[in-house]
Amino acid sequence: MTRKTTNLLLLISLVFNLAVVSMFTFHFFRMREFRPPMPRRGDTPHAKIRKQMKEVKPLHQSYIKAKMDFFKELRSDELDLKKAQEKLDITVQKQILMEKKLGEDLVELRQELTAEEFRKLGSRMRFEPKYPSPENRPRRKKMNPRED
Repeated sequence: MTRKTTNLLLLISLVFNLAVVSMFTFHFFRMREFRPPMPRRGDTPHAKIRKQMKEVKPLHQSYIKAKMDFFKELRSDELDLKKAQEKLDITVQKQILMEKKLGEDLVELRQELTAEEFRKLGSRMRFEPKYPSPENRPRRKKMNPRED
């Protein structure tokens, strides 16, 4: 390569590098002005939910254990209806206790957040149903049978 070609390639490389560096620098300083301050790690709604889930986890585990005991009783060779009904009642009570704790935690969280923040959180955490209810779904047109 000639000296002229090498100098031209060096100049192009320097211009390109300068453009990339200035773009990142401009973006960094420009976005710094508009970026809201980050909340402390423990103050986010997700951190609060994680903390609440740690409190609910033992309730969930006891519910799962009770449910497995109930199914084990149903699978046994000799079905004792009274014992099965008792295990079912225990399972339902544990589920009610767990769901009540979850609901109380959500009410507590909702009191701390605005309606819009809770809606955003709900869409991320899937509090809202993934699919619309059957009465709100759009109806499909029924196809007419073919007439040949």
